[in-house]
Order: sequence, then C-alpha cells, then structure tokens
Amino acid sequence: MNELNILDLILDASFVVQLIMGILLALSLLGWAIIVRLFSKLSGAERFDDEFRAWFLAATTFTKQYQAVAKEPERTGLEQVFLCWL
Repeated sequence: MNELNILDLILDASFVVQLIMGILLALSLLGWAIIVRLFSKLSGAERFDDEFRAWFLAATTFTKQYQAVAKEPERTGLEQVFLCWL
C-alpha cells in the first residue's frame, strides 16, 4: 500500500489547484500576521491604560490631571474617557 505524501500531492496537482493552495497559504499567513500585530497593539494599550489608572488613582485633586490630559495633543484609551467624562 502506498503512503500518502503531502508534498507529492501538491506537486502532482494541476496548476490551478496549486495556485489556489498558494493563495490560501498566503492569505493564511497574512491573517496570522494581522492577528499578531493587533495582539501586540492591544497589549501595549492595556499597559498604557494600567499606567494611566495608577496615575489617576494617585491624585489628590483632579484639576491638575484634567489640565495635563487636556494639553495632550493626542489622547488614547482611558485618557479620552477621562476627558469626555468631566
């Protein structure tokens, strides 16, 4: 009985089948690259929000914090929530 070899199956397939498998492989790799990139962005945002939360809870008055956040040219995450909340 002959064993199935995945490489032989791919090499013996027609050009159209090989092309479709190549496209599927490329799209799969692209999808995983996007997943990894978004995961790293989300973990960075979570770290930033943790730092902001610690800074926020350490304050005795929110006036100075509000002024500091309002001066930021670009606000993200909890900074934006804090600014819109007040």
